[in-house]
Amino acid sequence: MRARRLVTIALFVITLAGVGTIAGCSYLRTGRISAIIEPTIKPSQSDKGTMSIVREWQFEDTRVRITVPVDRAVYAGSRTAEKRAIFLGDAKDTDWVPGYYRAFVAESHQEAFYSAMLQALHSLRKQKGLDDARYIELVTTMAQGIEYRTDPVALAPKFPIETFGDGFGDCDDKTLLAAALLSRDGYDVSILMFEPEKHVAMGIRAPGLDYKGTGYAYVELAGSSLVGVVPEELAGGIRLTSQPQVIKIGQGQLGYSEGKQIVYIQRRFAELRAAEKSAQARIASDSARLTGDSSSLKAERRALESIVDPAQRAAAIQTYNAHVKDANDFTAEMNQRIARYNAMVEAEKYVVGHWASRPQVYSRLRAVRM
Repeated sequence: MRARRLVTIALFVITLAGVGTIAGCSYLRTGRISAIIEPTIKPSQSDKGTMSIVREWQFEDTRVRITVPVDRAVYAGSRTAEKRAIFLGDAKDTDWVPGYYRAFVAESHQEAFYSAMLQALHSLRKQKGLDDARYIELVTTMAQGIEYRTDPVALAPKFPIETFGDGFGDCDDKTLLAAALLSRDGYDVSILMFEPEKHVAMGIRAPGLDYKGTGYAYVELAGSSLVGVVPEELAGGIRLTSQPQVIKIGQGQLGYSEGKQIVYIQRRFAELRAAEKSAQARIASDSARLTGDSSSLKAERRALESIVDPAQRAAAIQTYNAHVKDANDFTAEMNQRIARYNAMVEAEKYVVGHWASRPQVYSRLRAVRM
């Protein structure tokens, strides 16, 4: 999916008479204060207490649900926060984007929200006995399950607490949410930013799935997808051709361990679609031949019925019966090919409908006969 827009910037040039600090990231240079003020949350003074937010999504072959308490004041503050990067003094825009994106994840007022989210996710993990790979898939399908929606007015990214509370977001919003959670669980994750295509995806360390030499597997969160699978095209027919900027989130070291299965799934699925296309062409050819055989047999039977001589008629009947047997044998073979084709179609429908369910998709593709 295409993002609304990656970032917006506000620029203020302020000359100060003395030496001071601003937002903890200032430095003294030639008598001026230079800094970049990154997005922060100021909790609302009028919103009190917590609200319980329920999110439900498809995980593997079942629907799962979590209930998360969210601080009303922090959530309200996230929605009204200034989300532009503000440049002060003679600060330059060189390489400011990584800090800008990390600020949405690291904003300290969200820590209680992260703790509550992780507690709910860990409970699901324990309930289902998930290993590291399936837990990653649990988190990514949660983010994918949030409605994809762009805001034509609010162009900047949203804070993770805001995306979860709203129940909708675009590619950078959902990526920030998933990356924030996985990084706090010790996973090596990053943001993959495609500036020319105005798109953002998540990266996760995954042996065998290195995307364009970034050191990370590509994870699409705008819609349902497997870890490591890059969409053929984004909304509007846009294809990802640029080299993404990699923005590491957190200091985690854990990775995704099912790269071999993902590679197999992609290869086998491509083979399945090719086999379907070939089988479809063969069945069309078989159908044409069967139609011709049927016409020939009808003509042969009419001719047979006009034969008067008993010996000639007996020979003609023998020949006709042999042709009928050939046609019946061919029909049986054709029906077997149709049955295999239908099984392949059903397998493709299952895979497409469960595209983010890696264990089930892997098993289904291994079982299908081509």
